[in-house]
Amino acid sequence: AKGKQLWVSLLEKAQAKLYGSYHSLKNGYTYEGLVNLTGFPTPTIKFQHKHKPLNSKKLDEVWQALLSYSEEGFLIGISCGRPEVS
Repeated sequence: AKGKQLWVSLLEKAQAKLYGSYHSLKNGYTYEGLVNLTGFPTPTIKFQHKHKPLNSKKLDEVWQALLSYSEEGFLIGISCGRPEVS
């Protein structure tokens, strides 16, 4: 991909314009970037809610969905949040 890396910087600049500043890009979500990049809706899956982790049956369903999305050639992004800091 020699000489083709400029598009990444251009996309970042366009995102910064869209959101008002480069600072606004900090702490964004993966799905927001995928929507802006592709124009398609993106489903989100939360692996753990604040006080209730997913049970093993639900985790198996999530895994099967991810495998299916992968086989279909969909883009998949995964993010890790951080605990709320007060």
